[in-house]
Amino acid sequence: MRKYLIRGVTLLGTLPLLFPLTAFADTISTEPQIILTEIKVKTDTTYDEFVEIYNASAEEIELSDYSLEYYNDYDTNVATTHVEPTLLPTGKLPSGSYFVLAHNQAQISDSGDLNLYTTSLKDGGGTLKIWGPDVNDPTAPDALQDSLSWASLSSPPEGVVSVGSSTNTTSKSQSLQRNTDEFGNPVVDDSQWSLDTPHPVSEALILPASTEEGTNSNQEDTSTDSGGTLPEENNAGAEPANQTGLLPIVLNELLPNPMPPQTDTLDEYVELYNPNDQAVDLTGYKVQTGNTYSYSYEFLSGTIPGHGYLTLTSGETNLALSNTGGKARLLDAGGLTISEAPAYEDASEGQAWALISGSWEWTTSPTPGAENSLTRPIIVPKSTKITKKAKAKKARVKSASTKKSKKPKSKATGLNQENPEDPAEIAPLHTGVLAVVGLGTLVYAGYEYRTDAANKLFQLRRYRESRRAARAATSGR
Repeated sequence: MRKYLIRGVTLLGTLPLLFPLTAFADTISTEPQIILTEIKVKTDTTYDEFVEIYNASAEEIELSDYSLEYYNDYDTNVATTHVEPTLLPTGKLPSGSYFVLAHNQAQISDSGDLNLYTTSLKDGGGTLKIWGPDVNDPTAPDALQDSLSWASLSSPPEGVVSVGSSTNTTSKSQSLQRNTDEFGNPVVDDSQWSLDTPHPVSEALILPASTEEGTNSNQEDTSTDSGGTLPEENNAGAEPANQTGLLPIVLNELLPNPMPPQTDTLDEYVELYNPNDQAVDLTGYKVQTGNTYSYSYEFLSGTIPGHGYLTLTSGETNLALSNTGGKARLLDAGGLTISEAPAYEDASEGQAWALISGSWEWTTSPTPGAENSLTRPIIVPKSTKITKKAKAKKARVKSASTKKSKKPKSKATGLNQENPEDPAEIAPLHTGVLAVVGLGTLVYAGYEYRTDAANKLFQLRRYRESRRAARAATSGR
């Protein structure tokens, strides 16, 4: 029995050698060459979004052998936006060096253009993956080098890093950073992530020598922006190969009055759209806003990808949108106005002024960095609206009518004492009352003029007697 027990234990010990453990899907299946070291997913006044990568190998690598993939959710199975793996810029990245892809290259020296890979890193949750050659099998398909999933949850699922809740104002100014060892080198295995003050580091790529006719093949290519970090096809500051005959970039959406907890200072935005199939250089372009275009932002460099969107927030550009009568326009490098948003009336909280099917309309569904969606606001009929001024006027009229009805009236005349001549206030009198008043008047007059009446009667009698005496004397002659 003991013999069989020993054999069984020995067999169990050799199983790992006979059947090696396989990795789950999307786990790193090769020794990583490129890893993620710092990611900024929330924009603030200091930094726009950026992704920092690091060459963890002992040799310099060709960066364009690797690609970046993005999902707009930490759960890739439910993500609504998926950017397929896209090759990183051409150039050699030395061992132990960093390279940054930034939405705003002017903020980070020698950085690449993150706009070529995604228009926005979703604050609420997302996933980034880096794919590249399998060093153990060069003939195999690209292997997962590194990945990171994040969410704005206080207690995210296992394997997902928290970027702080949407109400955490401190996390807005922080970035996700990979832990380092005692020598300051990023930890490749058993890595941990934490939120801290951003400190992106980007170093110029070693670019291939130019092979164009008439140029020195040993001279370093300096035709790129930001210290010559990118090739012409990916450089945000370089002129695309041919922009002749391209459609103009258009203003696509404005958010003048963000819904709290967002603020006017940080979260108002102007969105641009490129209707062309190829990227367009924005160097020298200007966006102007305000009732009199008093706010202006000029692109010192940068491109907008074909059929892509570019969102400029007030926090990163200092552009401001008026809540009433605001306007916006886009000027090309020559100073010509190529797109203009018409002035709008009062901007309600959370509603975007958007270009939809060729006309500007209010929508309650803002879509920064994506195709506009029309959800018309509910309009309350004017007949049901009662302004404060109308309410006050109605109260004054009611108060006046109440006071008027309570004014005392004369019991004798029935007239309004404040306006006795108002015929509308005269009450009719009974005929008996009038008869009594008339009789009383006659009695009073007879009593008052009784002496005068007696004298008149005495004079009348004397006159009649004298007339009779005169007629008698005449007849006796």
